[in-house]
Amino acid sequence: MKNIFIHNHILRKIKKTKGQENIIKTWSRSSNIIPTMVGHIFSIYNGKIYIPLFITKLMIGHKIGEFVPTLKFLGHKEKKKKKKLKKRAPKNKSKLTSAIYKPESKKIIPKRKKYYSKKKKAKPDSRTTRKSKDQ
Repeated sequence: MKNIFIHNHILRKIKKTKGQENIIKTWSRSSNIIPTMVGHIFSIYNGKIYIPLFITKLMIGHKIGEFVPTLKFLGHKEKKKKKKLKKRAPKNKSKLTSAIYKPESKKIIPKRKKYYSKKKKAKPDSRTTRKSKDQ
């Protein structure tokens, strides 16, 4: 079993505020929760603000930082999901409804440029040049 780690300043503050309901501010997210901390309110720094945390019996043995998130989850992007749903064609319906094919969208897709083949300059034929010289 791992050793329990608690910062000394947290233990000192718990002894001072034994009968009072003061909030104990700390940066120590790595400290373990012990039974003497139960019932106290800790204000834990998450890198931006102090977040209050009331210690209960179920938290004993865990780290203080486990209960205070450092990142704010903003959710998944909805735009990508909507685009994917629009692209999917229904399974039961066929694309051709009549003899004439009607495309779903009128977007024109440009052709890819061919970078590997460059146009060669047309060399004049020897036949045409001779004729022009003779005349």
